[in-house]
Amino acid sequence: ELKPAEDNLITVAINNTLSSDTVPQGSVVWQNNARFPAGYFTLNYNFDFFNYAGIHRSVFLYTTPKVFIDDIDVTTKIDGTTGHVTYAIRTVAEARNAPLEDTQGVDVTVELRDQTGKVVGTADGSSGEISVPNAKLWWPFTMVQNDRDAGYLYTLVVTSTDSESKERDVYRLKVGIRTVSWTEKQFLINN
Repeated sequence: ELKPAEDNLITVAINNTLSSDTVPQGSVVWQNNARFPAGYFTLNYNFDFFNYAGIHRSVFLYTTPKVFIDDIDVTTKIDGTTGHVTYAIRTVAEARNAPLEDTQGVDVTVELRDQTGKVVGTADGSSGEISVPNAKLWWPFTMVQNDRDAGYLYTLVVTSTDSESKERDVYRLKVGIRTVSWTEKQFLINN
């Protein structure tokens, strides 16, 4: 249990033991002779590098309020020059001893902001749609020549507020408005 304003100890165990279920694959060879101590093993593998172990990427430790945003699903579509951002948000109410997805008493608000931070659409509720007139569409950088807005991303700002404790959780998600489709011979972005 986390002790606020005190030192807290976090222990991380790392294991580079190979098996048929690991990548890369290998096996454990138990050494049962007098040359090795009891319980000693070596690894058997068929690759030409040493199987180092450790944490090789950034690790972030964060806290959440007792009612928090657990998952966000976003889909986009285009109708002429209007972009549509459809969202579904799942919150978790740990404090209520309720089913995990019980969102009763949790208010959810959603804002869609452009790259300058201007709000271009809002919605209330854990699911819905925001329409953006004259939307700047997401394109791969190399697809549209001299387009400064290629790769354009909006920011979806989701806020959940617990009606009992008034605690808030805020999550920001980058969103590109675009469509993806295909035929037998083509892969189409924005039709």
